[in-house]
Amino acid sequence: MTVTSKSRVERNNTMNRFTKIAIGATLLATPLSAHAEDSSLRSTVKAFSEKSALGQRQVRRFKVKPTHAAAETRAKLLTGLALSPADLPEGLSADEARATGDGFVLHVGRGGAQAYYRRQHAGGAIPEPTVRPSLTALEPRATSLVKGSLAPFIRLGTGETLKAWKVTHEIVGSVGTEGAGTSELVSSTVTFTRLVDGLPILGPDSKVHVTHAADGTLIGFEFDWPELETVDEQATVAIAEVRARADMLAATRGNQLTARSLECGYYTQEEAGAHVLQPVCLSSYRAAGTHGERLLLDVVPVAAHIPNAANWQEARFLTLSRKK
Repeated sequence: MTVTSKSRVERNNTMNRFTKIAIGATLLATPLSAHAEDSSLRSTVKAFSEKSALGQRQVRRFKVKPTHAAAETRAKLLTGLALSPADLPEGLSADEARATGDGFVLHVGRGGAQAYYRRQHAGGAIPEPTVRPSLTALEPRATSLVKGSLAPFIRLGTGETLKAWKVTHEIVGSVGTEGAGTSELVSSTVTFTRLVDGLPILGPDSKVHVTHAADGTLIGFEFDWPELETVDEQATVAIAEVRARADMLAATRGNQLTARSLECGYYTQEEAGAHVLQPVCLSSYRAAGTHGERLLLDVVPVAAHIPNAANWQEARFLTLSRKK
């Protein structure tokens, strides 16, 4: 996927660093493939987005409240999960904290609003079933952890809810000496997202991921769940204007574009030094290139007044284009 927002890259790099730590500790195997299934909620959001975007309405904008409690969050997680750490190394920064123990790694970041936990689990894989476990079947077990050990960290403010968003199955395959292939279901990860006033938060932020091995053993979780503070209210534009903005951005690609889709909600962008949840539509499409198709993504602002956000490339382009 082509990424067009600097702030999006920075946020993804944080969690990628957590994953690299786990790999270095031989706690995480890389799957050969992953298969995802959207929740009925996400399917509904996508269908409404294609028809109406966010609709013409007043929506709140929010900023992320900074926290500085990484060590405290680490201590509470260790207690809640009944983990005995062998090492409590210094964090990579003042807002990070780590812990390692017998077969597990825990990394807390973003001042305690973000955490990554992974436990080593030998075995647990099963031959890939003809029908993979559904989100409906897996959600109760994941919800139990979210409402249990993780409840102190997944707090909901006014107008906020947490809902299942998708499930991702990790599949590992192998090929024998005679070319015959086999595949195993290694784990399934249920992803939850935060909704504010009924609108989902898209992208990597405000997510909880709970991973169980195929045999049902909990092997990890991730969460990014900062506290939000209302900034203001803004009016959003109609679907025709959203599509016009998306067309302007797509025209800069210079490729033959196909299969474009919209998914609308909130997305975090930097504005005036703060992380602000902006009303947007994610416009994704495929583009033909010399090396095959590429999946491209634009973060399209849908507020009537396009924000003046220096690191939001799409917003800057649309603002400059209107001044010409």
